[in-house]
Amino acid sequence: MASTIRTDKIGPVSGSSDFTLPTADGSAKSALITDGSKVLSFATGTPSASNFLRGDGTWAAAGGNNVPRFSVKVDAAWDLSDNTWTIHPFDTAAVNDDGASGTCFNLTGSGTNPRGFTVPAGEAGIYVLSYHTVHYVISGAMEAQKAAIYKGVSGGAASAFIGEGWYDDASVSDYVTIGASVIVDAAVGDHYYVYSNNACGDTAGRVKGGIHSNFSGFKLL
Repeated sequence: MASTIRTDKIGPVSGSSDFTLPTADGSAKSALITDGSKVLSFATGTPSASNFLRGDGTWAAAGGNNVPRFSVKVDAAWDLSDNTWTIHPFDTAAVNDDGASGTCFNLTGSGTNPRGFTVPAGEAGIYVLSYHTVHYVISGAMEAQKAAIYKGVSGGAASAFIGEGWYDDASVSDYVTIGASVIVDAAVGDHYYVYSNNACGDTAGRVKGGIHSNFSGFKLL
């Protein structure tokens, strides 16, 4: 004849560390965890071969889908004033996904953070950002050529932040490629841009468009 012993707590033979038991069973193959105050419970979620037990007591899929993510370019070549830091007017996106059926990069010249990527609500974390740009001149002599990622915090103006590239050569015909990849710890509302500075001693500095001027990024962790 089967019998049942019922208890709501268990403890060692000696000592006073009694543990409170959960009142219901967990998922198959789930783990029993403690809250640090002698109360036991089963980890939430369903364990499988493709997930792991997080430190907060939940089962989560390994890796991630790397959203938010974006990849944008300036469709056509554009001119900029001599020796002046100027924002890249990105206007075309191959990828623009905020992870919630929306976009994270403003491709317009108006609205919130125009021509920039903004970290959406709930998506603070570690991001990989990369840019690539090609400078040349149509008159004058190519002098210092620079590009960099600019950053602004929520509600604030952007300023030079990271990934500045620099090239200096006195030549009329050179094409110069500048680029960088960086990892940043981004907060909600942080916004990022690419700026270029084309010094040529004239008014005819230019940045190539299409595949030659792009900016991309994704959430890593």
